[in-house]
Amino acid sequence: SKFSKAFIPRVLGVLADSKPQVRQAAISCLNAWHAEITLVPFVEQELISNALATENPNLRIELFTWLEEKLPTVAEHSPELSLIVPHLLSCLEDRSSDVRKKAQLVLLLVKAKVDYNTMLQHTVKPTSKLVQHLFKKHYAAAPQAAAKLPPASASSTSSKGTIEKEDKANKIQKKEETK
Repeated sequence: SKFSKAFIPRVLGVLADSKPQVRQAAISCLNAWHAEITLVPFVEQELISNALATENPNLRIELFTWLEEKLPTVAEHSPELSLIVPHLLSCLEDRSSDVRKKAQLVLLLVKAKVDYNTMLQHTVKPTSKLVQHLFKKHYAAAPQAAAKLPPASASSTSSKGTIEKEDKANKIQKKEETK
């Protein structure tokens, strides 16, 4: 565990490689480290947060895929997972649709481990309309806390189209189900 801070960031950096075989070798290495030290040091030492700060779609997609596999093994009520929330939320607005999809899946897993108020404390301010929509959607049981979300900035209006498309798709699906 004492070497993880020096070694793991370089392994995470390899996830940005353009060759799938190289990225797969990095995933195998991460799996071996995870078997020895669990996921908590990855999060507490901010290794995952620092990797997600790198704006590389390959790295983010591979890391989110790996997290999808590992997060279910984390104990319930793991407040240390809140450390990845700011970067996770910023990935919800990534240019790559694959990164956005993976970020949404990981958000659901993190939501199951971190309570709403803890998530809210770690949001990036100002929160975009897309993030506000996802919080309200996934934390419908906490409407009083949903009102505490910071307002969307003017630059986040590009996510409005995404929200409208999702709402339109939900309405169409409900109409088809009622037929």
